[in-house]
Amino acid sequence: MKRQRELERALKEEAKRSALEQAKLEVAVFENSIDVLLSVHKDVSVSFDWLGAVSAIALSTASAQEKEGHEWLRALAHRVLSGDRLAFETALVEISTFGEFTTLGSALDFLVPDSSLVECGLVVNGLDSIPVEIKSLTSSGKLSSKPMPKARFHEIYQDHVCSCVLRVAREVFALLPVSDVIVTARVCVNDVLTAQVVEQPVLSGAIPRQGLDELDFANLDPSDSMANFRCRGDAKVSRKSGEFVPIDPLKATDLARTSQRESPSLTRIRNEVRTMMAELEARERGYSQRLARFAHEHTHS
Repeated sequence: MKRQRELERALKEEAKRSALEQAKLEVAVFENSIDVLLSVHKDVSVSFDWLGAVSAIALSTASAQEKEGHEWLRALAHRVLSGDRLAFETALVEISTFGEFTTLGSALDFLVPDSSLVECGLVVNGLDSIPVEIKSLTSSGKLSSKPMPKARFHEIYQDHVCSCVLRVAREVFALLPVSDVIVTARVCVNDVLTAQVVEQPVLSGAIPRQGLDELDFANLDPSDSMANFRCRGDAKVSRKSGEFVPIDPLKATDLARTSQRESPSLTRIRNEVRTMMAELEARERGYSQRLARFAHEHTHS
């Protein structure tokens, strides 16, 4: 009988420990989900080395398919550095890693008006991506679930949208030699007139490379940081209607290019100089390698 009581007591203690661990796990999952939503902007791909792609020399041991891929990339690099808009679009589709970022949203599209600007449209995750309950541990270690206050709910969503906008801009700048990016975030909403789901723009920001580079991404508040740029909308819902306020997205024509951005002609000249320098470096490297082989062959002959 005593043994039975000891076993039952041990079973209850184990159940308490299991319940506590389960509660801790649920709280950790909740806190991490919020962190993921609000930290999309913190990471960015490594900057693409277009000059390196131009000057790289194909290895003689590479297969026929590898050589073709190398030559395709080298040709694309020449076009990118010369300011070819179609090459920019090709790079955004074929080389960018946007497809891997499911935390950004469901769709992403691009437009390249000129060699110094990229316009991006992003369909962000909907309101259902935000938890509706706050989970925490009580002083006794039990799980507490409370409805998330509406103000906090929409604050998190606003920060998430702004975080995604910043991430898109950072990825474009890491990939292409442009000076400005316009990113427009859209959400899927029900049109009351047609009863159809439509994509509604809620935030549009014109982000210059220089201004973005000055931000402290590890510590910034995503929505507050948008005050550094020219924006339309704020990704908030109306307190009266509970609906998003529609906006007209920014376009290339809305930017004062002469004062804010380098003119396309100057950008083209700069990129042509870069291409010429890369070609000269590649030729010099090739000559050096041939001279080294020549000296080696005659030394051992």
